[in-house]
Amino acid sequence: MLVLDRTAVSVGAAFRWELDMIDALVQARAAFSELAVGVHSDVRLEVPTAAGVPDVMFLEWDEDAIGQREALGLAPVTDLTRLRVLEILERGRIPVPDLSRAVGVSAAHLGRTVLPALEALGWVERWSDRSVSLPDALTYQAPVRSMVTVEAKLSDWRRAFKQASLHAQTADRAYIALDARRATAASRIADELADEGVGLATVDADSGEVRLIAHPRKLRVRDAWFRFASEQAWELRLQDRHVGDVSHVFGRDLRTLRAAG
Repeated sequence: MLVLDRTAVSVGAAFRWELDMIDALVQARAAFSELAVGVHSDVRLEVPTAAGVPDVMFLEWDEDAIGQREALGLAPVTDLTRLRVLEILERGRIPVPDLSRAVGVSAAHLGRTVLPALEALGWVERWSDRSVSLPDALTYQAPVRSMVTVEAKLSDWRRAFKQASLHAQTADRAYIALDARRATAASRIADELADEGVGLATVDADSGEVRLIAHPRKLRVRDAWFRFASEQAWELRLQDRHVGDVSHVFGRDLRTLRAAG
C-alpha cells in the first residue's frame, strides 16, 4: 500500500532491521516508477553502480533496445571505461590519441585492453590510421528506459542522504526510505532534501504502508554512470537474478526476498 502524504509520520511499532523494510518498498514499486506504468515495473536489489550499491532499484526496461541488442549479439557492457568510450564514439570516428584524452586513460591502455574488448563484443571498428568508430548504423542504446533507487535506513537520514546523493548521479530519481516512527526530523526538511535531488519516503512497521513525503526536484542528466547501472541490472536479468553480489545483511540472505513478486 502506498500513500502520498505530507503530514505526520507513524507513532506505532518500529522496525528492528533495515532489511525488514525492503518487502514493503518492493510492493510499492509502481509508485516509485519514473514512467508510472504500474505493476510491470521491475525490481532488483543491491545492484552495483559507479556511485555505490543502492538497496532497491526500480526499473523500466527498454524492450525494443534489448531486442535489438540481443539480435545483434551485443551483450551487457559492465565496464565504465568501455561505456565512456561508446559515449564518445557516438559523436563519430576519432583518433585513438584524442579518444584517450577524452576518456582520461592512456592510449596504450585503450589499445591493449579497452578497444580489443569492445571490438570482440562487436561494438567498435579499428582503422589502419589508428582511429576508431562504431560500426555502420550502430548506436548505443541503454537497456533501461527509467531507473529509480531507494536507500533504506531505520533512522540515520544524514547517512542515507549522503548515499542517495551519490545514487542520484546514476538514477533518474533517488529516494531515502526511513522507518516511519523515526522519520520526524527528516520529514521536517523534506523540501530541502528534494531540492538537493533526493526524495523521502517512510515505511510503517505495523501496516507496511509506504508514504511518499517528497519527490526529488533536482534531476540529473544521464551519462555513462546511468548506462553502467543499466548494464549491471540487465546482466542480473540475463542471469535470472534479482539480487547483486552483496547478498547477506544482518545474517540474512536478500535472495530469499521475492524481489519480483
